[in-house]
Amino acid sequence: MKYFFMGIVLSVLYFVFIFDNSEKNFTSSDTFEPKQFSSSIDDFKHNNDFIITPKYSYEIQARVLSKKGYSDFNSKIAPYDLALGWDEMSLNVNTNKIDIWQRKRWYFWQSDNMPIKRRLIELNSANHHIIHKDDFVKDKMSEVEENDIVYLKGYLVNVKSLSNKSWYWNSSTSRTDVGDGACEVFFVEDIKIIK
Repeated sequence: MKYFFMGIVLSVLYFVFIFDNSEKNFTSSDTFEPKQFSSSIDDFKHNNDFIITPKYSYEIQARVLSKKGYSDFNSKIAPYDLALGWDEMSLNVNTNKIDIWQRKRWYFWQSDNMPIKRRLIELNSANHHIIHKDDFVKDKMSEVEENDIVYLKGYLVNVKSLSNKSWYWNSSTSRTDVGDGACEVFFVEDIKIIK
């Protein structure tokens, strides 16, 4: 009888293991919602031409839904944008049914067969303008590919140009907004490609 119950326990554990690993490429445990904390960092100069005002400390571990390089004026400080997804928007079972692309510093999506509610897509994904702290972050960013899970840490910032007085870039500080002004301007100090 003891071995009979042991067999049942092992069967249950095996089933749980198989079920738990069926979406192992991307599970909600691989990612976490962006964490945002108040910051007391003073303004500082970056790349000789930009004044950066940190608004909040910010960190995120997310799936790269899309990556786009740019050669506009903004690329002098942020050559790449990342559309990042976490929780439901990090799962293949959902994103495989959503067309995702970036253009003109915006992140777009479209789906003919919505796998989750529209609001969940909006709440669990966002476009990030990536400002690299140094050459290490810049080089690491060049290695990032679509579908990678990445960890990023730094600050949400507002930026002004010294040479172009009319130019500025203000970060969103909310994950619930959409449309113009909803992108995060992210000064990245640390980056890791998880897988």
